[in-house]
Amino acid sequence: MKSIEGIISKELLTEISNFESFFEAAGFKRIYGAIYGLLVLAPRSLSSDEIEEILGISQSAVSQASKILIHFGAITMCGSSIPRQRLYSAKDNSLTVVASIIKKREQQHIEDFKRMSERVINTLKEEGIAQDDIRFQRIESIGTTCSIARSLIEFIVRLGDERLGNRYQDLAKKLPVILDTLVQGRESLNIITNNLADKFKTTLFKNIGGLK
Repeated sequence: MKSIEGIISKELLTEISNFESFFEAAGFKRIYGAIYGLLVLAPRSLSSDEIEEILGISQSAVSQASKILIHFGAITMCGSSIPRQRLYSAKDNSLTVVASIIKKREQQHIEDFKRMSERVINTLKEEGIAQDDIRFQRIESIGTTCSIARSLIEFIVRLGDERLGNRYQDLAKKLPVILDTLVQGRESLNIITNNLADKFKTTLFKNIGGLK
């Protein structure tokens, strides 16, 4: 890889390998991570020629990879003042990228697996298998896991709605507390509910006092 003067520093270019590794771990080709990482780190949109020169890859490789990245909502393409030139840029909201990938790649697999668990349960019942058979517990566990995964996917997809902008960042700060509350159970939920009720009462009485 080589840097083009004034576009991106050599120090930032060294980080691209981390994008490659991340995309590879997610089941994508490393080149997708390289192009996405370059566009994330670049201060402006880049042409395919610039991407080729900086990453040292062919035009066909850039074209093929950019189509996949556009399909998954990771990058955008637009025209430029130069005829037949296309400019590429990374999406500002990375959560929309994750939401798009999950929705297009993972959601259907989970739904199919969930339906499989339901079919197996029905088959076991039709075969007269006793409810205390270990297979019921295993398959029901799979179904429950798929339901949890589906809920999480729907949550991420909703947060990734571009109309929300970057407001999800505020929620991300509160998410650990929310999840911990769910795991801890009713006792923690009651504490939070009581705290909210106390705050409501305090605010209410304060407002009533101001009306006197």
